Amino acid sequence: MKKIYITSRHLGHGGIEKIICDLSNLFIEMNYDVEILCTYFYKEPVYYLDNKVKITYLTDQLPRKTASLKKSLTNLNLISFLSDACIRATDFYLHSKLIINSIKDIENSIIISTRNEHTTIISKHSKDSNKLIAQLHCDHTQFRGYSKDIRDKYGKMDYLLLLTEELKSEVESILIGSNQKTKCLTVPNFIANKEFIKDTKRKNQVISVGRLSPEKGFDRLLFIWKEFLDNNENYILKIVGDGQEKERLIQLAKSLNISDSVVFTGYLSNDETVNEIRKSKVYVMTSMHEALPMVLLEAINQGTPIVAYDVRVGPRSIIKDGYNGFLVKENDIKSFVEKLEILSKEDKVYNSMSRNAIVSSELYSVEKIKRIWSDILE
Repeated sequence: MKKIYITSRHLGHGGIEKIICDLSNLFIEMNYDVEILCTYFYKEPVYYLDNKVKITYLTDQLPRKTASLKKSLTNLNLISFLSDACIRATDFYLHSKLIINSIKDIENSIIISTRNEHTTIISKHSKDSNKLIAQLHCDHTQFRGYSKDIRDKYGKMDYLLLLTEELKSEVESILIGSNQKTKCLTVPNFIANKEFIKDTKRKNQVISVGRLSPEKGFDRLLFIWKEFLDNNENYILKIVGDGQEKERLIQLAKSLNISDSVVFTGYLSNDETVNEIRKSKVYVMTSMHEALPMVLLEAINQGTPIVAYDVRVGPRSIIKDGYNGFLVKENDIKSFVEKLEILSKEDKVYNSMSRNAIVSSELYSVEKIKRIWSDILE
């Protein structure tokens, strides 16, 4: 049986990190030998990992914190820009060398890369005897250079796995004329824990989970929440996660006079997060970009209807508008509030959507995705 190596930046909090752990556990269940090549040690794995999974940390040197290069340019701070750019380039070079050294001697195995920067390295430096599988866990249009990398630097990859049919079609068009080897497949994320507790008492609580960074759009959510509170003073918004935007978001909530109804929990364990989703009336998402968010799968698995902005890709692959949640045109605060009002006041609609959410979660069962992976790995 071939050994499977999976690349990861770290094993702390994050959607990709949870998927890596869930996949590793699945492969162990499928009787594969699994090793995670973790670029750096950030903290002990926060998601469950089978004790048969080997973890190799390539360094204990964390990436150094830098300011946004765009912000430095905007502020006309050339010294800060050059310093941060140098730090980023140095860290990128170090981590690239670590990945190269970790895979250069691997033979007759399966290597799964989980990020674009890993894929470009593996495609160039892996031995020909390996089966190479790339996963793209984001919208390729979100980052400058990703489409060019896919076109020019994925040439040795056997498979490129995309999260939705929409992304698969777009990426296939990028590869036309430049790469005839790599086969694109749609392989969605899956729900590892199907446990659902019936008759859970729902609170007057709306929840959102994610990294507190600009692209997650939590500032947009706070403006929505201010409008919703006008007629729903007995509701609480719970924001689960941490990140660089936390203090700014706390101050924004204060300036909007909604602090008493907004709870920033910081990071919670996965079990605690799922429990909070289970107890919430509605899950909300106001991200700028998404692919196939794990938190939305966990929400429908718990029968929690979703209201989300209909960004370019992602939520629309999970949410069937009016069936298990609502999709709202981007930045349409009024419509977003109206959908929340429906779910908070119309019990018949709410109960129907909650049942439908559970039904739709079957599309992402571990059994279904396991069959897809069996064909890929054989």
